[in-house]
Amino acid sequence: MSTESIPVGERLLGARRHTLGWPLAVAAMAALVTGAVVWATAVGQTRLPGYPEPTTLAEVGFRIEPAGERATVATISEAEAIARADAAAGGLGDPRKPLSAQLVLLTDEHYGTFDAKGTFHPTIDRQLVWLVRFSGTPQPCYGLCGPGDPVATELNVVVDAVSGDVLLMTSFR
Repeated sequence: MSTESIPVGERLLGARRHTLGWPLAVAAMAALVTGAVVWATAVGQTRLPGYPEPTTLAEVGFRIEPAGERATVATISEAEAIARADAAAGGLGDPRKPLSAQLVLLTDEHYGTFDAKGTFHPTIDRQLVWLVRFSGTPQPCYGLCGPGDPVATELNVVVDAVSGDVLLMTSFR
């Protein structure tokens, strides 16, 4: 049989017959997720059922340790760290609202690289930082919060205690 007599799709797939199994499975999964989102929104849930809201930075992949003796290496003051964090946050950190700044060693356990042996090396690994937390900051709501104004949440800004660079910002509640 010449290749001209085999339909193009069968030529590419080795003469397999196609079924609608996988498209139907994808459509069913999309319907289930959409149904969960609609249900959760209707009953006022802010998270999908079964996924608890994180309450600490450790729950979202950050390890925080006391600065200890490394605190003497910091060249950025607490006040300067707060000012840089506030500037990076676009003024969302209202100084009249509760805030805190801690000098800590931070490891971000989500981002990094793997070596040839498969060992993970975090990009931020026990780095001396100021962890500045602004409470009640308005953040855009993505996901199941529903339409409307931004929600008040805790904004965490990480400032390098030596260079003063803002390394990251995260908000999780």
